[in-house]
Amino acid sequence: MCKVKRRRFKRAKKSKKSRDWERYVAHKKATASALKAARWDHLNGILQTSLEEKNTKPFYRYIKAQKNDNFGISSLKFNGLMYSDSSSKSEILNKQFQSVFTKKSTTTTPRLFGNKYPSIGNLSITLKGVQKLLEKINISKAAGPDLIPGRMLNMLAPELAPIVHAIFTQSLDTGELPRDWSLANVAPIFKKGNRVLAENYRPVSLTCITCKLFEHIVCRHILDHVEDHKILTNLQHGFRSGRSCETQLITTTHDLLSSFNSKSQIDVAILDFSKAFDTVPHA
Repeated sequence: MCKVKRRRFKRAKKSKKSRDWERYVAHKKATASALKAARWDHLNGILQTSLEEKNTKPFYRYIKAQKNDNFGISSLKFNGLMYSDSSSKSEILNKQFQSVFTKKSTTTTPRLFGNKYPSIGNLSITLKGVQKLLEKINISKAAGPDLIPGRMLNMLAPELAPIVHAIFTQSLDTGELPRDWSLANVAPIFKKGNRVLAENYRPVSLTCITCKLFEHIVCRHILDHVEDHKILTNLQHGFRSGRSCETQLITTTHDLLSSFNSKSQIDVAILDFSKAFDTVPHA
């Protein structure tokens, strides 16, 4: 339709006949309506795919395209000089991320005061559980430093489950991680402020998919222990099953309104530690 519109415009411009101009204007309106309908069909298709496949990547890719966001890293300023080549920018960002990274000591465990709880039991990893995790992998997830794609782990779950199970078990027994699991592909994401300053970028790390599965197993084991023995306070809403920012907001609103109704004083203290933990995660 766009090609026909251009041909009719050239014909009307050349002939200068009112009939040709009318045909051109009518087809131009029809083309605009068709483009508008096609655009909404495309957008509805993206939304429908996101809902059916639970994959939001196409939707946010469309949003970014509409916003015309700038991709990539601009020139960076370091020691009063500007650097535009990729190698120099990588070194500048690497030094910035290292400067805010805190390496925690694992040799000593802090002593916690309060009630005594039973010690956590040994972690037992089952072959069936590993295969179940492999079958639930999102195939659209990007591969980590080991270059093993999620699609392969998902499609070959029955065949790969014994191998992955053996790696998990040996890692627990020896207390060591495979070398690739301690690596991460770090991408700088611009936060706000001046784009030429490295401190205005935050690192996002992409680790191995199998390492994330192992972390999930360990995390689930710890959470089950603290939930079974009620170690966490009811005021802890983050990273707990059945709790979220919404439940914490509801609880806070309830406390505020209850104090308001009873005409009693209520004090609120807000602490933000997000800046201190803006570092590169380490597997």
